[in-house]
Amino acid sequence: MTRSSPTGTSLGRTPEAPSDSRHQPAVSPSNARSAGWEDSRDPYDLAEVPVKVLSRDEAQALLARYRRLTPRGVLAAQVAVGLLAALICGVLVSRPGAPWSALYGAAVVVLPGALMARSLASGRNLPVAVSQIRLLVWTVVKLAMACAMLAGAQNVVRDLHWPSMLATLIACLQVNVLALLWQGRMKKI
Repeated sequence: MTRSSPTGTSLGRTPEAPSDSRHQPAVSPSNARSAGWEDSRDPYDLAEVPVKVLSRDEAQALLARYRRLTPRGVLAAQVAVGLLAALICGVLVSRPGAPWSALYGAAVVVLPGALMARSLASGRNLPVAVSQIRLLVWTVVKLAMACAMLAGAQNVVRDLHWPSMLATLIACLQVNVLALLWQGRMKKI
């Protein structure tokens, strides 16, 4: 005696497949090309991509066209934004500690960033896994240093003006976003 399942088929036996055409198996990848479903060219097949060997002058022209944005350039832009913000705070804010607060806000971004860039630049030609771990560790060090600098801001800057410091800090952080947008624009040219 066989037991039956809630669907009505008997347990212990395989139900037979219906014979109508709706339950036919899907087209397998091997015969998909003959069915007209697949593109005739595999986009990941590098054997079909023509390769042009560049001369030295052509390679230099190509590199000049796609200039890389370096961490040193981003840090220099952050310093410039910090100096400009300190100048603006000195003119517009009546508190005497506002320009120093703005400079300290820029330092909270620039100094940890410079430390991270310097440490990561020194370890070239390392295996990928080691480079990724170093990036993670130095990112944590950078964040810890920035948090420690923010926590000690009241002790470092006399007559600290928090709005000036935080506005400059945010402006310097936005340089990273602008650098990424600029880098993306340069690749499209």
